[in-house]
Amino acid sequence: MARFGSNMKMTVAARYQEATRKVYEGVLGCTRQSPNDTIDLFAFEDGASIAVDYKHDDAEVLTPEQHKAMGTWIEIAVADEEAAATALAACEGVTAFEFVTEHRYFQLPGGQVVRLQR
Repeated sequence: MARFGSNMKMTVAARYQEATRKVYEGVLGCTRQSPNDTIDLFAFEDGASIAVDYKHDDAEVLTPEQHKAMGTWIEIAVADEEAAATALAACEGVTAFEFVTEHRYFQLPGGQVVRLQR
């Protein structure tokens, strides 16, 4: 039987680096390590992590529209869904949208889609 691991990676246009950091550190409470100028490693409280690889050439990344349509969506568990949703909605470059379930969906700067879960 297989199961998901606790580490993920996504690629984002470099112009979204600061906005991405604000979401993961400021809203979601992750700690960040940056082994170099183009990689951030965000660690969640439960030990899971996501690496963000920032690309300077737009040809190397999906557009936000392509991310939403074709990229993998991730679910993030939060203690207070209402507070997290409010904080995300207030972030520059974050867009809330509806999908077929009652969960809250957000497109982060650069295109990554997340769903909040309690």
